[in-house]
Amino acid sequence: MWKNRDLYAGLAILPHSEHSYKQAPFEDISKETYDELFSHLQQIDLTKAIEVTDQTKLGQEAACAGASCEVV
Repeated sequence: MWKNRDLYAGLAILPHSEHSYKQAPFEDISKETYDELFSHLQQIDLTKAIEVTDQTKLGQEAACAGASCEVV
C-alpha cells in the first residue's frame, strides 16, 4: 500500500476471507471492537499520506448519482 500511495486517495481495508460483505464498511460492530481496531489506526501517521498530484477525472461516471449508490 505504501509503495503505491500516489495512486489512490482513500482505502477501505478489509480482511482477506471468503466472507461476502453487504456494503462492506457499513457492517455493525460493538464499541469494544471499534476501540480495539481504532487503537491500531492511531499508530499510522496520516500526515505522511499525501496526494502529490490531483488525479481527479471529472469525466468519470459517479458511483453515487441521484438518490442512490451502486452496491457491488
